[in-house]
Amino acid sequence: MSRVPRKPHSGMRRQAETPPEAPVLRAAAARGAWTTGSKTGPEQRQQITSTVRSPRSAAPAYKIPDSVRHPAGSCALSAGPLSGTVRDRRSPKDHSSTSSPTWTPVMSARTSSVDVPGVGGQMEQGTADLQPRGVRFAILGPLSVTGGGGNGPVPLGPPKQRMLLAVLLCRPNGLVPVELMIDALWDGGVPRTARKNVHVYISALRKLLEDVGAGGRLVSRGSGYLLLVGDGELDALRFRSLARAGREASGHGALASAARLLKEALKLWSGPSLPELRNSRPISAEAERLDTRFIQVYEEWAEVELRLGNAREVAETIDDLMELHPQRERLRAAHMNALFQLGRQTEAFAVYEEYRQFLAGEFGLGPSPVLEAQYRSMLA
Repeated sequence: MSRVPRKPHSGMRRQAETPPEAPVLRAAAARGAWTTGSKTGPEQRQQITSTVRSPRSAAPAYKIPDSVRHPAGSCALSAGPLSGTVRDRRSPKDHSSTSSPTWTPVMSARTSSVDVPGVGGQMEQGTADLQPRGVRFAILGPLSVTGGGGNGPVPLGPPKQRMLLAVLLCRPNGLVPVELMIDALWDGGVPRTARKNVHVYISALRKLLEDVGAGGRLVSRGSGYLLLVGDGELDALRFRSLARAGREASGHGALASAARLLKEALKLWSGPSLPELRNSRPISAEAERLDTRFIQVYEEWAEVELRLGNAREVAETIDDLMELHPQRERLRAAHMNALFQLGRQTEAFAVYEEYRQFLAGEFGLGPSPVLEAQYRSMLA
């Protein structure tokens, strides 16, 4: 979770940071595990919402199943709220901190139009542009930028320059004030030359973008900057568009199309979001939100597949995620349904019993009435 970095006293002297030197690409996928907290007393018990945060020190260790990432045959950034049919639990210690009020990720659809050089003049921000063009930006995994020449990812420079690019990509087509950039780049110990260094990094990023055919995209507006990207150029925007389209298809009863679209959205992920940059609290908070949206879309995909009768693929891909997120009741429900449809009733009942014991031990609570009703219907 993010917190507001403390500013140094005005009289405190800080050593100026050295401006960026030779570009260096350092992208190492951090791996970690969700940990449960201590048991709670009755006064602390409460229903937990579906927005779950992993500890900042460890990025969730996603192992995306091959059958989801590379399906045999042919899955928005903002996932809608759960239908209310299941609940989610997490440790009370995960409730203690809150997101920084100064960091408000802008990942929602917009309605204004802006000029995007190299993307065909006027582009309506937030509209679905599912066909990739030239340059590609990726934050659903390690940060990367790929030019249109097909030569693979390009070097992105020193760590703080990469952090700045990540901040801009977490708010695509949205204004990022310089103060927010400083908060993301310096966790507390802000040097006297911070604003000047930000401008140096901005100049270096503009040169990098120009080299990959995206010149003119990093625009100055008032007290901040915005990076203009199309939906087909940033994996997070494409993920949002595909997930939204999948939900709409599901709502209209087109289950096969919904399953295909949701699976395409999941295939965009290469691991935890921005694992190598999570030492920045604002970036870590946004990455955790993205990770949670991956889980939400997976749950939606699993439920659609179960409605289509494709229980086997769900049963084969859900174990790793359920192990990493034992508190997510929606995953447990999908797992139970998949096993039950496959005729593995004993295993389905074991999933319920394991979850019941987990909730009792960690929170002193039981499963939701909906999950209990699902369990009783399987016993009948």
